[in-house]
Amino acid sequence: MPRTTSCRCNERSYLHAHCFCSIYGCEGKAVSRSTYHHHQKADQQPLLTQSENETHFNSENESTADTSISASIGDDVEWEVDYVNTNRENDQESDTSLDVSCDRFVQTDKQNWDTKVVDAILNALPMKQSQGDSIKSFEDWLRWAKDFVITDQELKDIWPTSWTETEDILRRVGYESPKHYYICMNDDEHHREWDIMEHPSDKCRYCGQPGDIDYYYLGLTQKIKRWFSNKEMCSNMLDHWREKEHWYYSCARGETRGWPIKKELWDGTRFSEYSWFFDATKRYLLPTLCPYCKDCQINTVISAEMIAACDGFDNGSSVKIICHQCRKIFTHIPTFTKGDPRNIVYIAHWDGFTPFETTGGHSTGVLDVKIGNIAKRKRNHTDQVYVVGFVPSSKTPDDTPGFLDPFLTPLINEIVEGFINGIEVNYSADFPDLNIESGTVVVRHLIMLWTGDHPGQCEVAKFKRTGKKACRRCHICGKQAEEGSPHYYYGGCRYHARYKWPRRTMEESLHHMKEAEEETGAAWKRISKESGFTGLSKLTVLYYLYGFDVLHDTVIDLMHGLPMNPVKKHLQRLLQRKDINFAEIESRLSIFPWTPELKASRYPTGFTSRLGYWKAEDYQKFAFPASEVILSGAIPDEDFLCWKLLVQMIQMVFSCCRNTGWTYEDIELFGKVAWRHNIISEETFGLAACVITEHNLLHVTEDIYRFSAPDNFWVFDLERAVKRYVNQSTNHKNIEKTYSNNEVRREVLQNLHIGRHAKDSPILTEDELETAKWAKQVSSLKQGNYLILHALPNTINGIAVGSCSKKSGFHNITQQQQEDVWEDVTHNESIQFEISKLSNITKSCKSILKPGKEPIGPHVHCRVGENAMFSLDGNQEKVGRINRIHSITVKDVNEREHVVLYLEAQLYQQAINDSGLQKYYQGTESKCLHLSASIKMINSACLLRKVILYPAQDSHEYILIDFEAPKLPTHKQFVAVPFYPERNDMVVVQGENDEEWLGRIISVQKDEKKVGVHFFKEHPRWVGSKKYIKESSIAHYVDWDCITKKVNGSWLTNGLWQLNDTFN
Repeated sequence: MPRTTSCRCNERSYLHAHCFCSIYGCEGKAVSRSTYHHHQKADQQPLLTQSENETHFNSENESTADTSISASIGDDVEWEVDYVNTNRENDQESDTSLDVSCDRFVQTDKQNWDTKVVDAILNALPMKQSQGDSIKSFEDWLRWAKDFVITDQELKDIWPTSWTETEDILRRVGYESPKHYYICMNDDEHHREWDIMEHPSDKCRYCGQPGDIDYYYLGLTQKIKRWFSNKEMCSNMLDHWREKEHWYYSCARGETRGWPIKKELWDGTRFSEYSWFFDATKRYLLPTLCPYCKDCQINTVISAEMIAACDGFDNGSSVKIICHQCRKIFTHIPTFTKGDPRNIVYIAHWDGFTPFETTGGHSTGVLDVKIGNIAKRKRNHTDQVYVVGFVPSSKTPDDTPGFLDPFLTPLINEIVEGFINGIEVNYSADFPDLNIESGTVVVRHLIMLWTGDHPGQCEVAKFKRTGKKACRRCHICGKQAEEGSPHYYYGGCRYHARYKWPRRTMEESLHHMKEAEEETGAAWKRISKESGFTGLSKLTVLYYLYGFDVLHDTVIDLMHGLPMNPVKKHLQRLLQRKDINFAEIESRLSIFPWTPELKASRYPTGFTSRLGYWKAEDYQKFAFPASEVILSGAIPDEDFLCWKLLVQMIQMVFSCCRNTGWTYEDIELFGKVAWRHNIISEETFGLAACVITEHNLLHVTEDIYRFSAPDNFWVFDLERAVKRYVNQSTNHKNIEKTYSNNEVRREVLQNLHIGRHAKDSPILTEDELETAKWAKQVSSLKQGNYLILHALPNTINGIAVGSCSKKSGFHNITQQQQEDVWEDVTHNESIQFEISKLSNITKSCKSILKPGKEPIGPHVHCRVGENAMFSLDGNQEKVGRINRIHSITVKDVNEREHVVLYLEAQLYQQAINDSGLQKYYQGTESKCLHLSASIKMINSACLLRKVILYPAQDSHEYILIDFEAPKLPTHKQFVAVPFYPERNDMVVVQGENDEEWLGRIISVQKDEKKVGVHFFKEHPRWVGSKKYIKESSIAHYVDWDCITKKVNGSWLTNGLWQLNDTFN
């Protein structure tokens, strides 16, 4: 068969070519000429002479994208290899016969066309992604472009017209099809047993049948190579190292609670415990795999601790190891390695979803990861969610606890392989300040935490969702409300606030997990009921690998843990009541003045009519900032008391602590609020309110200490990414394959900066930036954020955003306002000028943007007509309504011009009640305000934050909602956990007007929840010595809730009691 690029033989009805490539094994098959050219390029790729900016390929290890491939795509010149025959007699274009035995490198004119094709395809693919076009539609566009747009014949020859040819182009920049596995889970033939195969002809080892479940695995190794080929990603993945003083060996230094202000993932204790993983100066022992188990396709990890405990380890020679799985003995030479700051930690996640609008049909799920080394402001975006695989849940057996095991196996195996042997990558960036250089390097990776909702975590870690022992952290024992009921509840909260449940440990739990894994039928039900485990999770492999704790490193995210569970359940409970005026609640909700920022995404509407359609954001925003003013006085007091505790937890997680960071005091306060909520819920609504999702709140403090702020491990962005999958056009067949291919393409394009970080020109040019810095004004919010990011010192007091129309763009200020501005500028701005030079005409602006503490935000954006908090009169906080925003230009004594921004605000005053005291809204500590006649010119430096003023009914007053306050109000900073009293306890009793008394409990009445108390007073002879004596022998009876805490002390002679604690 002649090797030509132009043939008209009978094998095809059109002009074609015969391809002899080795990559695809065509063996002279007749193909289109464009396919021929793409195959030749793929075949020639290993022979390319590559410069610093070119792409490296390896035909054995799959294609990867190098550092600056995105830069080379847009270049006008690129080197291309063409095979030519040195013996050909003429140079005519029609004679392109090839002789592979006589190859040489030449630069050809075709490279320019090739570059344009690659550039066009890579720029077209994002449009396909965003519009949700199918592959067929994309092929139609390719053919249309070839037939009606392209005129050059040479370009037509290499232009792709099929998706296969398009994939050939993508392979040059790191694209690789997902790995196709075949899974057999024949529950009838082999119950709770499964097999995973790599080839369609492979047979299941249990039933001898081929796998009937397709699984497309998007490996981590290719992702890592792509990440490190991108300089921006290299920089982002060193965010943890730039703040290593927060975590680097802090636990070893005795800082057992981590960094004092918890914001980033590495501010928690768990990151510090992995300091050795990043330490390039110290060696650590690597675990190994049992070779006998590996031959049986089982990865049994022998931990470093097991290797170090073997005889002969200290001699530095080989050791004999007994496998804890198969009990066979093998010889192993201990291997050591050093850490590296470039090593990767993941936040992993699993969740199921319904891809189609109808329920009860096809269901699927996604396994995905995020990179824990990256700061959360960059990491918490949907484009930073990297899919590992889509699980066809509807094809898996029902009620099988291990249904995720075959889908987790490739991920766990890759983590094991990458941790032990490492992954060789071409690191593309240099960071001299961090002593990190580019070049070939071996990196390792691990999963630091696994996040998700409660059902998802139970599926991954094989916990019982409910039942007698449903908590993964402690040995709670559930109770049945009725004999024989399948529902268990977890009461006794007041008692267990004092006497905590025993803690679970991995060492004891592994035994129960293995027992549950080995049993079936009635024996399995009994063991799982008594232990709380349904089997041995695949994650336990990581426990032996590097110490992953399945009990404590699997966290319940607070998107589900608060809004979607306790908040939702409480509101549903309210809807079942008949004594509530829901029309009043609807009316109050309908007039709530949501800010534009809160309305930019979902916000709650229709309390009774649309509650079933609310999502996590709706529940969260209703709880805070709206619910206290809406529900106060509209629901029973006992319900509202319990509800306010949920509001406080929402406020801490989603507002104040999220913005300013979690202190130790904040974490302990959250723990107290959670305990108080559980106790009051049980005593108000009964045992039925004590479900496992309420109990999980008690362990949130552990998660914050361990993994820092909850927004590091909540799943808002992970679940929003689901929209990206389901919005793709499909034929509703084998959708997991469609989703997987789309995700690989998205990741490749994103790595080439054609996704979210496209090749955009700067938002402001250098000249525009300099002008904006002087004028302190930009035309859009996007430009304002850009200006703050690049010129924070020049914008610290704010930027004017937008301008009014020409008619209303200028405003005359009064003489008094002129004097106020002059006095403020000369004293606070240190600009000296004569008041006569201050014009009474100012430029009006629509809004002002005030930078936050960091250039990346969050910033304060206030518009004309909105209400804000100002710092006035010696740092006193006062509320005002912004009537105008003035941009004023002044000239100093040296004739230099300066721009200052002032807000013309009408201040609010505190409302007074009939007793002459400050007025607060009923049932809350929210201040009531009314608008005063005082109008002030306020320097933009005094702007603190935006507030909401809710109009009070039947009055001209407003209720202050300081929803962006940096810390909790004073009345929320002290929370007492309801006390469980016992005889002879010395306790603090709170009386009227918050007066506190010291007393000794002499009797306890559990039914009435009262105690008999002898009160003590300080001995008059030893004032200030903390010695107390009984006031009288008369017993006083007080409610349990009046007891704030127990105090410690010791008895002295003559009935004296010495206080060892602090009284207050």
